[in-house]
Amino acid sequence: MKKMFFFLLSVFIFGACTTYKNIETKAKKERIFDIAYGSLPSSKMNLFLPENRNGKTPFIIFIHGGSWLAGDKNDLNDLQNYTLMQGIASANINYRSVDDKATHFTQLLADIDSAITYCISHAEEWKTRNTKFTLSGFSAGAHLALLSGYTTSKQVSAIIALSPVTDLTDIPMWSQTELLPVIYKLTGSTFTEGRLINPEFSAASPIFHIKNIPTLLIYGSKDVVVPPNQSLRLQQKLNENKFENKVISIPGAPHNLNILEVPATRLSIYNALVDWTFKYGK
Repeated sequence: MKKMFFFLLSVFIFGACTTYKNIETKAKKERIFDIAYGSLPSSKMNLFLPENRNGKTPFIIFIHGGSWLAGDKNDLNDLQNYTLMQGIASANINYRSVDDKATHFTQLLADIDSAITYCISHAEEWKTRNTKFTLSGFSAGAHLALLSGYTTSKQVSAIIALSPVTDLTDIPMWSQTELLPVIYKLTGSTFTEGRLINPEFSAASPIFHIKNIPTLLIYGSKDVVVPPNQSLRLQQKLNENKFENKVISIPGAPHNLNILEVPATRLSIYNALVDWTFKYGK
């Protein structure tokens, strides 16, 4: 899966409002790389800011894939550039890798939370919003976008998950893929035949934490790494609770959704992400 990535105060006097508007119109397009949002070596983000932005401009937090073990924020540069051209601000983040010792899903969620906190604390400086972010990720990053969005105390207004893992409790299904060993690292737990599944597996599964946050799920119909039923199970749970959601299946696409191979597919996925962000990420 290394290759699979590899996607205030509310009232002001009139004069203050006028000054703020003048500042907004002077905001320039910016690309700032490798901003440290925390003290760890992995706590870095790429910040892309559109021109003429303000506190209402949509803002996406992008989370890369890579089996929770690898990958890099720069894997999503193309997508981040595309959303920038559509007038969307974004932070594309790195985070810790899971291991057999003390780095599991809770630590990864803490990294995402720290990144969001950093964006909130710099909103005035960047001329960006300080609440209601959109979370988006690919593969492992999609899983983290869902789990973080459903569990964080921060205000998240929309989630966009590409090829997401949603339910880690189906051990027999995961044992048929290459992911089970890394799922053990992610959860910090293992499974023994004939015993109950340890609670860490459900704790790390977005499907058991759903919240009424508009959720867009995109998957490839021929994905053999993360089976399509992972998206469909979550869709069913969201529908049962009457939570806003949409599922897009890319016919014949594998885990990487053919984003790199088929320009038309890439454009359709990018546009779906942008549309969802403008509709709900506000």
